Amino acid sequence: VILLPIFLKFSSVYVSYIDLSHLSNFMIVFIGGILMGLGNGIIIRSGFSVGGFQTIYQILYKYFYISIGKSTLIINGILILISSKIFGLDNSLYAVIGIYTASVITDKVMLETSISKSFFIITKKHKKKVVMCAIPTRKYYLARETIMEIDKDAFFLITDTYEIYGGM
Repeated sequence: VILLPIFLKFSSVYVSYIDLSHLSNFMIVFIGGILMGLGNGIIIRSGFSVGGFQTIYQILYKYFYISIGKSTLIINGILILISSKIFGLDNSLYAVIGIYTASVITDKVMLETSISKSFFIITKKHKKKVVMCAIPTRKYYLARETIMEIDKDAFFLITDTYEIYGGM
């Protein structure tokens, strides 16, 4: 909170060097969404908080297994829908584009870019066993929470998986 005004003052110097007046509103919103998603993803992945509605996002993640990015999209989408009466349909559509872009980038940064995750799970339930499974990245949160619910003492390793061949 203390550093924000300082950084805003410091970064205002760059406005004279970066001219965005020739860009369309769409491009400005799209680039802003990318930058916001990168920033949020890095902050959350590092274990810090961006404040504000993040508590609600984390509740949705914990109890409903909805990723932080999708939670951001849902909550902010509701706010945009409500405020569209005040700010108009055009501005609301731009806001949706920016929030959607930010939510996708946030999840990509937090989960990296692989399309699958491999879980190596060591559990003492029944007998000490090692279970390996590969799942789509979008199911990562659900799988992690399910493992922790089944065996709180389980040891598991999660890795990015870029290719999967065969099946049983």
